[in-house]
Amino acid sequence: MTTVTFLTEETRIVGFDARGHSGYAEAGEDIVCADSMWTLMDMETKHPVRIEEEDAKGYEIEPRYPMEKCGRKIRLPKEFEVVDTVVVPKADIDYNGHMSNAKYILLANEYVEDITCVNRIRVEYKSQARYKEALVIERAIQEIEAEAGMETHVIIKMSGKEAGDVKAVVDYRLTEA
Repeated sequence: MTTVTFLTEETRIVGFDARGHSGYAEAGEDIVCADSMWTLMDMETKHPVRIEEEDAKGYEIEPRYPMEKCGRKIRLPKEFEVVDTVVVPKADIDYNGHMSNAKYILLANEYVEDITCVNRIRVEYKSQARYKEALVIERAIQEIEAEAGMETHVIIKMSGKEAGDVKAVVDYRLTEA
């Protein structure tokens, strides 16, 4: 039997935002890690609220996990190809009344040719998609020069029907085939 441990630790709590990392480890060896940023929301007004000292009590701040540091924003290519239009089903709606963050990734996976070649996924959530809302799915393949050489990225953008109404962007960095 294999034992997998899941861990979430806060690395910073400031103003409206908290940062943290999560990971899964098997037999002491990391198998996946994630860096995330959260915002405390007032569920009645649907607006962010400042994280007060009282709210932060009980969270132990840990050092940042040693992983690749990415910027907050995904750099978008100038041109995308429209590949599909989908309607948000009720099953994708979370307890906040909008499309669950995990569902954006599952949807974007459908437009990556070989998901087994992905070695990093970055997601930038921009606005909320609602039940029965039509999402335009666009895809771009981009070559990016990095420290280790050229990288291939598949970038999936999900937008509402209105121009500029981007809901989420998912950036898949591929390994060499």
